[in-house]
Amino acid sequence: MMRARPGTPAPKGRVSRAPRKEANVLRNVPPTSVRKGVNGQKSEQASRARVRAKRSGTIRRAFSVFRVATAALLVTAALTGAGWAGWHAYQTHDLLALREIDVVGNNLVAKSAILEKAGLELGSKLPMIRTGLVESALRDLPGVGEVEVKRMYPSRIEIRIRESEPVAMGFARGWYGLAPDGARIAGLDWGRSDLPVVDGFNALDSNARAALGAFLDGARKDYPSLYANFSQLAFHAPDGVEIILRDRRLKVLIALDRFAPAGKSATQGSNKSLISLEFLQALQQQQAASLEPGRTVDLRVEGFAYVH
Repeated sequence: MMRARPGTPAPKGRVSRAPRKEANVLRNVPPTSVRKGVNGQKSEQASRARVRAKRSGTIRRAFSVFRVATAALLVTAALTGAGWAGWHAYQTHDLLALREIDVVGNNLVAKSAILEKAGLELGSKLPMIRTGLVESALRDLPGVGEVEVKRMYPSRIEIRIRESEPVAMGFARGWYGLAPDGARIAGLDWGRSDLPVVDGFNALDSNARAALGAFLDGARKDYPSLYANFSQLAFHAPDGVEIILRDRRLKVLIALDRFAPAGKSATQGSNKSLISLEFLQALQQQQAASLEPGRTVDLRVEGFAYVH
């Protein structure tokens, strides 16, 4: 007896004894998928597009970072190489080397003394010269007031000096000027100077010169007409200073603070002495006719004038 395989028709001429009925047919058919609508398809396409955009954006950003880093590295390498080449040329050649030093404004202070005090060496690199230290050193020179040191690229230094104007002069193995701070200024031409002459200048110590310089500086500023009439001065410790006027009419004795600090202004350190000058000026204006030539006016006691 022949049986038909499931799913195949029975052979002709023969009838199966089993009753015919609907049986489960086994077939190799994949399961059906859920049918997607139009909106679902669009959503899936948009999701895939976002993934592709995100992936391409990440790649672009990575490439941009790499490109910027490479450019920065190349620029840094170029600058480093240029800097090294410039530094090597700066060190091994005469680039920006000091070749000339100009001194301007000095009349009494010798140029050789200024250059020696400045301590500048030809061949030094201009940017390495500390101008502030040079200025500070030059201010310590006697007779030097203000100093300005400038770099004049590519190879020159200019030193501008403003000297302290001397207030008197004296002889000490040569003529010297007396600065307001008591310093001795060399190089004074006695034949061309009209300053008061200080007797015994060589014997004065630094305190005496400082007190006398401060007094004369204050007299020149506050009583110019009296100062212009000073001809000769002599310092007598501890009594004060003796002043002989140019017209030879009077000799004036004024108390002076021997221990006035050097560099202190006259209005602070020699105030009593300047008050004596004010008294002398009033005395001359009021009693000029009664003051006989050759008299001595003693103003060493504050508030009194003794004429003898």
